[in-house]
Amino acid sequence: MAVVPARGAAARASRRATGRRYNVLMDAEKTIQFILEKSAENTVQLQILRETAMAHEHDLQVHTEWKPEMSRALQDLAAMMKDGFRLMADKHVELAQARKDSAEEQRTTRENLNSLIRTVQDILPHLPKQ
Repeated sequence: MAVVPARGAAARASRRATGRRYNVLMDAEKTIQFILEKSAENTVQLQILRETAMAHEHDLQVHTEWKPEMSRALQDLAAMMKDGFRLMADKHVELAQARKDSAEEQRTTRENLNSLIRTVQDILPHLPKQ
């Protein structure tokens, strides 16, 4: 015996109800699939975010560790430079004094030499000729 499709308003209403159920079930399955896909994407993004946060935390820890060392090194360098500048200033004062003393000694030597030259020039004409 063959199944004959129903005709009429009742049959159409039955087919519409079945179609709606099918559409509702399909929509629910698609929604669940969409939610699962998004959940998987969110899980991956969350893992990436955690790894990035851990890397930044490590960088911050390294930065925190070397910052005081760098600060101490810079303070030591500044102290050495200050000492070096002070030493150079002292040496500059000594050099200026030595230059002044040397100029005074050179003036005295020039005066003595000029005096000697005058004395020799005064004596030479009075020496007997040979």
